[in-house]
Amino acid sequence: TDTEIDMLKLAIVLAVNTGMTQQDLSDLTMDELHLDKRPPRCIRQRSKTGQDSNHWLFRESVRLLKEHTEGKKETDKVLLRRDGRPLVVASTIDGMKTGSRSDALGASFKRLVERVLGKDDPRRFRELRRTGANFCKQREAGTETLY
Repeated sequence: TDTEIDMLKLAIVLAVNTGMTQQDLSDLTMDELHLDKRPPRCIRQRSKTGQDSNHWLFRESVRLLKEHTEGKKETDKVLLRRDGRPLVVASTIDGMKTGSRSDALGASFKRLVERVLGKDDPRRFRELRRTGANFCKQREAGTETLY
């Protein structure tokens, strides 16, 4: 659907821009975006490591974020599934995590890759993190460590 395509486009641009994983994007809240600062930024702690991150945002990231987040409150998640659940949901049994998860973003990206590049293409969403780091490294050596 158009909503899924719009969400996926925003997620891909943010992943390349900031090095965020599916879990990071799923956890991202409005108060972590500073779109009116000069330069616009995303300031947050990584979901997996708790390490601080402070990324300048591409113009396209800002444009898509402004379109997508209009009317949202500071505590709202930036990206959600159509049914309002987070993009990534950990499976639990009796309150204990089972180790598996439901990843709407990864599944949507996989469908896109299959449609465009074929079912045999192995690319996954998490590889965008490396793509963003390599982009930074080409522009200025050492910046890839920001990822």
